[in-house]
Amino acid sequence: AEPIDVARDATRALAHWQPEDRRRAIEGLVASAADLSPWHATLRVRLPGRAERLVEGRAGPQREADGSVLWQAYFADVTETATAAGRLAAVT
Repeated sequence: AEPIDVARDATRALAHWQPEDRRRAIEGLVASAADLSPWHATLRVRLPGRAERLVEGRAGPQREADGSVLWQAYFADVTETATAAGRLAAVT
């Protein structure tokens, strides 16, 4: 999905998050929206035709004048970093 598509409706993007991670992340997002605190999670994501990837997400909610919540979010693929850290930990 393109960023503008996700901004309009995140349902398609959320569908790629692994179910256990999705539940945990959404619970965190709900809590973050309630108290306007920063959100952070590491999620397993599987896109069609691709291997599972590890993605780190960070977001900050902002209350709008109409009472809705506007999210500023960033997601990064951290698969290679996590794999390298795991290999390093196994050696030390």
